[in-house]
Amino acid sequence: MGVTRRDTLTGLAAAGAALGTASAASASGAQSSERLATAGQFNPVMDPPRPTELKGLLLNQERARAKLEEAKVDLLICAKKENFYYLTGHQSGAFLLGYDSGIELATLSAHDDGKPTMITSQIGIYFQGTAKEQLDRMNVVMVGFPADFEGFPKLTDPKEIASAPGLPFIPRRNTIHPESASEAYRHGLVARESKDLRASIEAAALKQLLDNPLPNKTVAVDDHRVRALLERSGLDLNFVDGEALIRKIRIQKSPMELELMRYAAAANAASGRAAALQVRDGATFDDLRGLFWQECAKRHNTGHFMMIDTLMSRVSQGELKEGRAFLIDCVSTYLGYHGDYGRTVCVGEPNREMGKIIKGLSTTWDRLREELKLGMKFSEILALGNKLFKETNLDVGYALSPHTIGLHHSDDENIAGFGSYAKADIALEENMVLSIDMPLLDSGMGGSCHLEDLVIMTKDGPELINDSSDRFIIV
Repeated sequence: MGVTRRDTLTGLAAAGAALGTASAASASGAQSSERLATAGQFNPVMDPPRPTELKGLLLNQERARAKLEEAKVDLLICAKKENFYYLTGHQSGAFLLGYDSGIELATLSAHDDGKPTMITSQIGIYFQGTAKEQLDRMNVVMVGFPADFEGFPKLTDPKEIASAPGLPFIPRRNTIHPESASEAYRHGLVARESKDLRASIEAAALKQLLDNPLPNKTVAVDDHRVRALLERSGLDLNFVDGEALIRKIRIQKSPMELELMRYAAAANAASGRAAALQVRDGATFDDLRGLFWQECAKRHNTGHFMMIDTLMSRVSQGELKEGRAFLIDCVSTYLGYHGDYGRTVCVGEPNREMGKIIKGLSTTWDRLREELKLGMKFSEILALGNKLFKETNLDVGYALSPHTIGLHHSDDENIAGFGSYAKADIALEENMVLSIDMPLLDSGMGGSCHLEDLVIMTKDGPELINDSSDRFIIV
């Protein structure tokens, strides 16, 4: 082709224009209709509106109540950042800064109105600027610092710890200059939520435990350190795995989550394709990953990883050669929700064998997708997919791996326990977001290949939520 590594990034503006990467006129208000993929008419799969605020809970309340009752769990207490975010819709500043779990907590009772409770600091709410409408969807317990700063650490009685008064911990309100609208709003919001101020996170968590009915004497926690904190209550309780429980809840998405997943998936796939179309012979893996990161940023996604030619690590380097096909597996998030997209790319003409394999994977996926139905188990998907692939008469090794996706790249419940991993053989449910990875495993084939799309399971079958064209991207 006569194109060298120096040409890799040449003409990006022209390429971007051809791909429609620039935004169209943004819609006013909460959503915009930015062009994600190609020029032309609006396509609801390739160009879903981008949610810029949460108009409802991420939490699937109906499913949560059912799963709590099924497990005979009275109270779910979450400290991990994904679970805290799922229950509250609040992206904790402490987590964003790298602090470990326990700085803020979220709880969900099986015996009240189904609203989650967020336990957070006044300063956290102030710096987050959380919308009033978002806080109205939950109960909020605000934490300042102990009124008796010296005596509080010496308390041992859980009831005294829980009832210890707190004092405000919030920026002072000076009068040198008028407050901005944002400053005044946030002070007002904090004041509104601080009527019953707790002395510490521990005090607020113990109060939640003591104030909630516990007929089953069972509490689910997602972090063993939370359990150690709650054991100080002296109550006769049974603690169970909250991480496993909340994953069972999360695999069926709420309407707000589906909006986020549609955008995340479409933007992620458009970013991966746009990045691939810009590479040339001699480009490095680092060049391609950089392009993917840039394309994600244009679409407001955050790049997480890009596997290239079966190498996942960011420090795994290589060079793209004309005529050698290579897989890309692209993962990025929008407001915490993952897109996952796999394709095969080749600079120049690929070898004939690789073309046959791509055709075989595509045929298998298209036929398998038509057969996906609610109630089908992962084991049944695997068996059917392998049967369909065998009918292509291709003698190559490949993987077929179904997994759910959402706040994690794989939201599936780990049934093997700590230190090992085995996927639960779950059945497809309505509003579950599903991926079926289909990478080639054999080496010595003149390259690598992959095919992966995301679908939402509906009563009428799977709904594709990313552009499923261009199974073989040739540049």
